[in-house]
Amino acid sequence: MTGEEEALIHSDELEEEAIEEEGSKEEEVDKDPYKIKNVEYLKPSKKYKDKRKVLVFANRRISQLGKGLMKDLKALLPHHKSEAKWENKMNYEEINEICEMNRCTSAIYLESRKSEMILWIAITPEGPTLKSRVTNIHTLKDSTFLGNCLARSRPLLTFDRSFGDVPHLQLIQRMLSLAMGTPNNHPRSMPFHDHCLSFFYFKDHIIVRHYQISPKNEFYINNPDNQTLTEIGPQFVLEPILILEGSFKGITLWRNSKYISPMMVRRYKHSLKMEKRRKKKGQKVMVGLPDDELSISNVFATPSQ
Repeated sequence: MTGEEEALIHSDELEEEAIEEEGSKEEEVDKDPYKIKNVEYLKPSKKYKDKRKVLVFANRRISQLGKGLMKDLKALLPHHKSEAKWENKMNYEEINEICEMNRCTSAIYLESRKSEMILWIAITPEGPTLKSRVTNIHTLKDSTFLGNCLARSRPLLTFDRSFGDVPHLQLIQRMLSLAMGTPNNHPRSMPFHDHCLSFFYFKDHIIVRHYQISPKNEFYINNPDNQTLTEIGPQFVLEPILILEGSFKGITLWRNSKYISPMMVRRYKHSLKMEKRRKKKGQKVMVGLPDDELSISNVFATPSQ
C-alpha cells in the first residue's frame, strides 16, 4: 500500500469521526426546551386519546365587536366546534344538550346584552360554570401588533402566581385550562407551540393577552432562555361575576361582592339626577318667587273645569 492510499484512508476515517461527533451533538439537543413535559394537557401520547372539544357560539343580539372576538377565539382554539346563534328565549340548561349532541366537553358562550357583554365558560355536563363580564376588547382586525403565529398551532397557557393563592382563582385556572387547552395529537392542530395565551390577575380582573414565542436570532432556536414574546392579539379583560356548581345551573360557589353592573350604575346616576331636580324645586319654593304667567307650565296648562 502506497503512502497516498494510506493518506486517503486516514482522511476517510477522520471524516467518519467528524460525522459521528456531529450526530452525537444533534442527539444532545434538548428535546423539551420549553419545559412542558409535566403539563397535564400537553402530555405526549401515541394516539389521540384526550378527545376534548369546546363549543364556541354566541346569541342572536351579538354586536359586531362580539363577532370579531368570537372569530378570534375560534382561530386560537383548533379543537373548537361551531354552533348556530343561540335564541335569547331558550333556557341556559339547554346548552348542555347541544354540547352532548356535538360531543363537546366544555362550552364558551358569548352573550351580548343591552349594556354589557357576558362570557360563560362551562365544563359540561357536570360543571362548574364561570360567568364573567368582558371589557376592553381589541380584536385582530382593529389591532396593529407585530406578532404572528402559524394557523392551528397549539397555544401554551400561562398564568401568573395569583392564580395559585386564592381558591376561586385555582378553580378558574382549571376551567380555563380544560376549555382553552388544545389536547395533544388533536387532528386539527399542529404538533408544535409558537404562541401562548397569558392570563394575569389584577384588581379583581383577569387580563388576557396573546403572544408569539420566537428566538432572538437563528442561534437561539433551541434555547428557552433566549426567547422573546411579541404580542399578536386579540386582547380583552374578564371581570368574574360568579361561579356555579353545575353546568349553567346549580348553587353559587363564589360571587364577586365588588361587581357593579352597568344597569346599577345607570340607576344610581338617574337617582342623583332626580335628587338634584327635587332640591332645585325646593329651593324655588323656599325663595317664594312670584308665579310667571308666561312659564311653560302656565301656557300649556289644561283649563280647569
